[in-house]
Amino acid sequence: MRFGLNLPPHFRVFAAFAVYAFCMGNIFPRLPDIQHQMGVAEGALGLGLIGTPVGTLISLTFAAPLLEKIGFRRVLLAAIPLLTVLYAIAVLAPNPIVFFFLLVPVGLVIGCIEMINRVETGRHFHAYFNPERAMPSEAEAVHGLSTIFLSAQPLFADKVEELIEFLGDAPLVAHNASFDFGFLNQELLICGRPTVCMSRMVDTLVLARARHPGAKHSLDALCTRFGVDRSLRVKHGALLDAQLLAQVYVELTGGRQIGLGLVAETDAREVKVSGPTVTVREPRVPRPHFASSEELERHRAFIAQMASPLWERYAAVA
Repeated sequence: MRFGLNLPPHFRVFAAFAVYAFCMGNIFPRLPDIQHQMGVAEGALGLGLIGTPVGTLISLTFAAPLLEKIGFRRVLLAAIPLLTVLYAIAVLAPNPIVFFFLLVPVGLVIGCIEMINRVETGRHFHAYFNPERAMPSEAEAVHGLSTIFLSAQPLFADKVEELIEFLGDAPLVAHNASFDFGFLNQELLICGRPTVCMSRMVDTLVLARARHPGAKHSLDALCTRFGVDRSLRVKHGALLDAQLLAQVYVELTGGRQIGLGLVAETDAREVKVSGPTVTVREPRVPRPHFASSEELERHRAFIAQMASPLWERYAAVA
């Protein structure tokens, strides 16, 4: 069941964060009223507010299996209205202790939304298939998979149902995705299965070109740009490339923290902007410049050799 949430991944991120940012933005201006209602000092109210990060920490640590079991779309559909209700109830707390325990589930919900939108779940599908043909030496040099090795692997048709179940109705992120979708849909057609709709395609190559026009957009280049460790990428492997691309995709769509500016970026690099070197010197006393008597004499002799110079004619007219 889709619940009308068939949105691109980055739109889901923006929508989810916007909703609970709106809720948080409405509770903080009321903190003086909440403090007055409880009749406590600012320190006691601050301890109550810790409930939200405590709940978020618990959720980020333990919620992944539950999210996979229930389903991300169902959780997201329930979490956003629940978040609004929890914030509305929290402002009615009679004391900081109750305030704390009302904010803990708020943090739990925020953590679930965070996991759905920004954190890898750890689930993966990885399999080798028999291509039913010899492996060209050029291709084997790239991925290291020989004809002998692949001939012992199952056919695509043997595991197609497992793959379809894993993919579900989620968007599919790939680098140069149209190339991969072409192969995937061709194999699905051969197996008599429905093809994957191109609207589910999220192409990180297109995202990279839009964000960094003119730069290199290979997976290696993007890993270098965003500080993603690719030291294990000796050969092209599907699982390792998918794990690297997951990190690159997060960075291309705003990073782990989208523009809030609350923490320093751990992979930030110092950029030195080079410009023209400006040398400042002390002012120098001007040197006297004049002709010597010998130079003046030579000048007069030179002028005397001129027949009817122009300035003499003008002097005579004047």
